[in-house]
Amino acid sequence: QAAYGADVMTRIEKYGAGQAQALTGAVRAALSALAADLTQRQGIEPGDVGAAVFTGNTAMLYILTGHDPEPLSRAPYKADRLFGETVCLDIGGLEKTPIYLPRCVSAFVGADITAAVLASGMTTRKETALLVDIGTNGEIALWREGVLYCCSTAAGPAFEGVGLHCGSFAVRGAVDKVRLDKSGITVSTIGGAAARGLCGSGVIDAIAVFLKSGVIDETGAMRLEGHPFADRMTEINGAAAFRIEGDIVVTAADVRAVQLAKGALRAGIETLLHVAGVEKDEVATLYIAGGFGHHMDMESAAAIGLIPPELAPKSKALGNAAQTGAAMLLQNRNLIAPSEETARAARTVTLAANPVFMDFYMEYMMFL
Repeated sequence: QAAYGADVMTRIEKYGAGQAQALTGAVRAALSALAADLTQRQGIEPGDVGAAVFTGNTAMLYILTGHDPEPLSRAPYKADRLFGETVCLDIGGLEKTPIYLPRCVSAFVGADITAAVLASGMTTRKETALLVDIGTNGEIALWREGVLYCCSTAAGPAFEGVGLHCGSFAVRGAVDKVRLDKSGITVSTIGGAAARGLCGSGVIDAIAVFLKSGVIDETGAMRLEGHPFADRMTEINGAAAFRIEGDIVVTAADVRAVQLAKGALRAGIETLLHVAGVEKDEVATLYIAGGFGHHMDMESAAAIGLIPPELAPKSKALGNAAQTGAAMLLQNRNLIAPSEETARAARTVTLAANPVFMDFYMEYMMFL
């Protein structure tokens, strides 16, 4: 659905502006193609599939099922459908397949978090744990003493490489690591291919290097006069930019986009801990969900203030936890009822107009 907007709210607006059929058709066509690919690999027909599980955020499940997401676009942002149901949909090859859609927690904490929490196993242990799904919408879950607290914050698409001057998805040739050593700044790319862009983990590394070497200050401003890396300084549209490899640059606007994104996500983490009355040293494990989190360097994330530094040594990357949780639900139906109860009982912490969140957001906008 990228053609209809990089974020959920834009796509919801497009849905209500006469493009509902196109949006629903786009996601169904993509799922049909995935099903065809998977079944072909196994030497069967899509029609032979006897059960399926599809998970995603609340808005995407609305659009998938053709359910108008308009309630999600306006205050009080209350979902009138939270799923946890089995449906049949007009998806090529799967028209007769019962498809289970896991239960969402709330309007902006979706079934992908329900599945990720299941995959982490955090609710089966007595320890206090945090789960953070880093993406355009940063979704956060905190488990403590039998209670699951959740929130969602609009981080923007910078961590997925979208909107950056040389941004890229995590594809072959994307710069995914940036390091500072005795020889200067070095980079690596996915697959070892020639650098063709900068993905989310790469930009986090780059900004951590900028902070360590003094390329940027705590406000995010680039200050390179007399700096050893001054020869890497350039300008893009009259604004400062820094060349990290060949034609791959990080601009002042890129730094600002990351500041906004990491400020929102960190503020969400801090607000959830505050509401639950949890100190950082009480958190036993920080689970990082999503493909991006699998590549992210935790030391770099802590250095720029994306995650609390105290939690970096306690972090565990889960990879695509939503997919893992969906597979668990598909393979063991006994997990469905407990996962629905977890989502139903979760406490959603609303961040919009929350003064505690706003204070943290202003604080963590800075590179402290």
